[in-house]
Amino acid sequence: KPDRDEPLLLLPNATKILTALGFAPLVGRSQSLDRWTIVNPQGQILGGVDFSRLSEEHGGGHPTVMMRSSDLLVALLKAGSGTKDPLCPVRMVTGLRSLEQQPDASLLASFTAKMPAASIDLLVGADGVGSKTRELRCGPPTS
Repeated sequence: KPDRDEPLLLLPNATKILTALGFAPLVGRSQSLDRWTIVNPQGQILGGVDFSRLSEEHGGGHPTVMMRSSDLLVALLKAGSGTKDPLCPVRMVTGLRSLEQQPDASLLASFTAKMPAASIDLLVGADGVGSKTRELRCGPPTS
């Protein structure tokens, strides 16, 4: 169970990956977003994003969606529990400490001190605002 049930905005690259991994029903029942407009209290438009254009230009037609973090977590847990293989392809862990790109395009992830580093093909960093995953992958936030 997540600490908080925060909304997640998943851009077309994320929905494309989730669909390819068999999570099309989850993406399909999420709220699709075509546009996001920011307005001030007087109704003046300050900015926004055209998600439909982003989808067409960069996402191969895959949508931008909004979903609850718990919906994604439950779907991933169910996928991981659906196999008796001890080397389950879906693992849920917390405490990400480091992330290193490998020559074969996989990631070497280090989590807790008790768990050895693991080579992974996909990391879902659904850790919200102030994301440790984003910071490790892209560097610290800048102003």
